[in-house]
Amino acid sequence: MGKELRSSLDDYIAWSPSRLKTWLACPRKYFHQYIAKDKAPITGAMARGILLHKRMTHMYRDDGTLKYQSSEKFANSAKGIWLRTIDGSVIEGQRIEWKDRDEPYQIMQDVLDVLEKVYETYSSREAPLLTEVGFDALLSGEGYFRIRGRIDEVSPIRETFKISDHKSGGENPKEQRLAYDLQFTLYALGLGSTIRDSSLLDLRDKFNPSFRKKAFFVIDELKDKPLEQITSGIELEYHRMRTGEMIPVPQRNEEHIKELFETLGDAEERISRATETGKWPVDRESCGECIFFKVCDRNTASVLYQKETAQPRQPSLFDDKAAVVYSDCKVQAPKEKHPKFQFPRAARRGVNS
Repeated sequence: MGKELRSSLDDYIAWSPSRLKTWLACPRKYFHQYIAKDKAPITGAMARGILLHKRMTHMYRDDGTLKYQSSEKFANSAKGIWLRTIDGSVIEGQRIEWKDRDEPYQIMQDVLDVLEKVYETYSSREAPLLTEVGFDALLSGEGYFRIRGRIDEVSPIRETFKISDHKSGGENPKEQRLAYDLQFTLYALGLGSTIRDSSLLDLRDKFNPSFRKKAFFVIDELKDKPLEQITSGIELEYHRMRTGEMIPVPQRNEEHIKELFETLGDAEERISRATETGKWPVDRESCGECIFFKVCDRNTASVLYQKETAQPRQPSLFDDKAAVVYSDCKVQAPKEKHPKFQFPRAARRGVNS
């Protein structure tokens, strides 16, 4: 799968970190979410994570200074939002299914505690250059693969950039898992592709004022380097929101990129076979926490097919959605057809999941 260049970017599976995580967790869950597109309520814990990430983008004013005068005020800014969420049991258009009547109020107190810790952590840090940085790139290694997603936070550091990924869960990640976590490889390649394709003239006045000059020259230095070199230089960190820890993650290299391409290639081959045969394996170990538990029969013998849908218009080669192409460490797609790297103002939402 993905060996040949296709006529439309929409002909490729858009691999986001969450999509890849779903596939690796359970192919049957992947079918329900991305093939059948079944609707299922999210859990209270998932709603909590959405709210915490949203509040992170509202910490700063446009000039890069903190918007709230104390950790308590910042935390309380989420209280009204969560109470409205409880009233409707909906967040960002997604229905929430609570475990019991007490869960939403228990989560509210937890949200306040976590946000106070977040404020304490960031009050001693410089404002990030960008938050919610979207990327969409077509990569070429052993075949072509499309990657898409959002990066929580990007800041310039020395002669490169640093990606910070906010994690709202309580688990303490193992060093070995972070070293080969494909999510960070996707993020590094996504940011590297986007930097390589940026138009400096368009971006010059869109930086956080605190870093405008520095970031401008960092991108200017990086733009003409091979994509693999840009990607391998990007620094990575795992932010445990609950404790305030900023855990360094090993930078990505050729080995990480090769592993990602092999994983995506294997996934696309297996998805193609499952689409033809209707056989989508079930990983029963994750059934208990799956949001599709009620619609999935968990029968490995079941045959499942995509619902019939109208065929979309087939645009010309990449049309207006063309993306960066990574091939032998170089970007080959014509620049005028690439999507521009959107730099929002400091700590403001830019462009998914």
